[in-house]
Amino acid sequence: IARSALDIALGYEPDAMTPPASTIVCETLAEEGMDAAVAQWDLLKSDHPDEYDFSPQQFSGLFVAMRLGRVQDAESIARLCARILPEPDVKAIEDMIEGYQSESATVVLRAIREHRE
Repeated sequence: IARSALDIALGYEPDAMTPPASTIVCETLAEEGMDAAVAQWDLLKSDHPDEYDFSPQQFSGLFVAMRLGRVQDAESIARLCARILPEPDVKAIEDMIEGYQSESATVVLRAIREHRE
């Protein structure tokens, strides 16, 4: 946002915000299930690589669900992340989750580790 504001102030066209692929994929996860969500991710990534943000930071809904005690939602998102993200990104998410001291963190960590085995 700050960069866009600076661009406008200097008379440049700001870069368009790239929508997060995670939003679409998580909607698919909720409506159609895991396999459809993985297929959606793969399709977006192969057919529209420059049109969406595929960064793991876009899966912050996992942490929101954990904080709200929505364990099933957090577990589903964690399983999805374990299936679609590169191993270093999954490991980084796992490391962040380990900092939480809650029942939902335990469930989510178990879900990630089961998918990695």
